[in-house]
Amino acid sequence: MRKNYNLYYTGRAISGIGDALQDVAVITIIALFTNSVFISGLVVALNALARILCSFAAIKNKYVKDCKQVLSSLNYLYAVITGAFYLVLILSSSRLVVTVAVVAYETICSVIYTFYKIYQEMIVKEVSDSNEKISRLYATDHIIKAAVSFLSTFMLLIMSYKGFLVINAISFLLSGMIVSRLQIDLSSAKTELKGDGPSRVKENVKDFHKKYETVFRIVILSAILSFFFASYNVMFQKVIQTIDIDVRYIGILNAIYCIYSIVLSYAAGYMDPKKVKQISFAVLWIGLIFSCLGLTDNKFLLLGYLLLVFPMVGAGYNTVAQIYFQNNTQRDDIPILKSIYNITCGISILLSGIVTPFLLLDLSVFFVAMMVLFAFSMMYLWKTKV
Repeated sequence: MRKNYNLYYTGRAISGIGDALQDVAVITIIALFTNSVFISGLVVALNALARILCSFAAIKNKYVKDCKQVLSSLNYLYAVITGAFYLVLILSSSRLVVTVAVVAYETICSVIYTFYKIYQEMIVKEVSDSNEKISRLYATDHIIKAAVSFLSTFMLLIMSYKGFLVINAISFLLSGMIVSRLQIDLSSAKTELKGDGPSRVKENVKDFHKKYETVFRIVILSAILSFFFASYNVMFQKVIQTIDIDVRYIGILNAIYCIYSIVLSYAAGYMDPKKVKQISFAVLWIGLIFSCLGLTDNKFLLLGYLLLVFPMVGAGYNTVAQIYFQNNTQRDDIPILKSIYNITCGISILLSGIVTPFLLLDLSVFFVAMMVLFAFSMMYLWKTKV
């Protein structure tokens, strides 16, 4: 168990370095070529649509027992796609071509990511024997993002953001090779489905809801909050415009966001997942209060909202929810869980990508909308039995 965990931990950390550099590169490309909240929103919306459609396929698909082989292959595919995107960037300087390329690249990555997360979560179930180990994985993800985001500002002084994509591709290749060395046996899995078609999707969702009603309700709550968290990148572009931030400091801001995420995600491993309802209420109250304060038109408060409230929901609460899912869902039901999670959260993120740019035309409208979202979430949570 320990050797498998360490191997998986290492592979995940290496791919995380590439992910973090990709995030900085994409934000930088959008800021330099368009500086548009609408392009950022389009990327978010298409990413969500890709995950929704792929999750409908995953929820009725036949289960693949060799998870490590699938995960390794997806890492290699990530590397190939990233290499192709890099070639487009070095061969063309056209604003239109670059814009289309970055939107297409992020969308294709979302297709891969949907299946990547399903098999990744099943492996987490196999290699982790404590909540602390699970939270350590999420905390490490944020540590890497913080370190890479901070260093990216200095890296941009000696290399182009295009070089970030080369490192990204190499990291996925290395991660794929490490994951292939895992020694895990999923031969006892019983999730191979019989039949196909829309009726199979509906039947699987109904069966899951009946078996895990509370887990299902927390998934729906996570989907509602996804509307808020998905607005982060769009909000980031708005903050850059409003406060007139130099793009060279994007990495530092992202690092501050990630540092807070590290603390919250690691602390989640020491919280009792059975108290997920109380933890959820605390997060919702803080989000509601900060949204009310956002109406004061204070630029520094706007920056604080971006760097504090977003990681509280996206890192802290999300880690608690993921640990709760791992503790209360059998391994063989994780593919269906992740598919339902991706579909519901994907719909919410899709709406966020479409609606948020219009809400941010007036910051007061955005904050009022977030107040309504947090208040609605509290009313929904009130009826959830945990």
